[in-house]
Amino acid sequence: MAADELWIPFRGMNVHIKVIEPEGALLRRVFVLSSPVISTFNWRKILPEMNQAGALTVVMDLPGFGQSACGPGAPQDNRTRASLAWGVIDEIDAGLGEEGAWHLMGHGSACQVLMDMANLHPDSVSSQIYICPLLAESWLHTGGLTHAGWYRRNIESSAGFRAFVERLAARPLDEYVVDAMRQPYLRRGAEESFLRMLASRGRPQPLRGFAPVMALMGEKDPLQDRRETDRMRELIPEAEIHTLKTAGHLPMETHSHALRDYIRGWMNYVG
Repeated sequence: MAADELWIPFRGMNVHIKVIEPEGALLRRVFVLSSPVISTFNWRKILPEMNQAGALTVVMDLPGFGQSACGPGAPQDNRTRASLAWGVIDEIDAGLGEEGAWHLMGHGSACQVLMDMANLHPDSVSSQIYICPLLAESWLHTGGLTHAGWYRRNIESSAGFRAFVERLAARPLDEYVVDAMRQPYLRRGAEESFLRMLASRGRPQPLRGFAPVMALMGEKDPLQDRRETDRMRELIPEAEIHTLKTAGHLPMETHSHALRDYIRGWMNYVG
């Protein structure tokens, strides 16, 4: 499965995407958005499912995170991020020679961006898949993510970072996975992007439009509590919610087979 890596300029910053062509005929289009704690790397076990399902798949790192450029110019408001994401999709559609509706899939707080995307262009959305969505503000306090001192102890320290991501995952992770997840945070400007993200307090608006939504939650996710589920039902009352009983916040790493099963069933259901 070959992937083209591209860096698209936005306001003087490069945004990183991967584009994966379908295995056979083009049957659907899928846009995947990484959260601040993961990158395009962490979707590697999930992408073959879309490839085999005839999907053209575009995976994007949020500005300031993953392999996208970081620093003071990285936008933190979700409306701007959503407009940027649609700009990326417009470029892909132009290359295909025609517009089409997209399935939107994201992780964690990136699901807030997906909601703004759907509200901006509801007719261009086939469905949405939220993986461990963070739609309330409670996760900031639940996770203990508060200040620069925390960043230095838990990100800049290799031992601290391993403890942090394994707490998120609710189980040990392979060393190469931890190393790959930590590398983006060691770049110049990464700390500023991370702390500016924590300081932002954007709240998603109720979802408009008619595209179906599926949410996959991890019962052992330390960033989620009852408030997250309540917020989900408040904002998206028609969402189909499933819980992975032994998963934490990183099921694409720890429960990829279950995740692929849900995604396969969903794609077959919504078309």
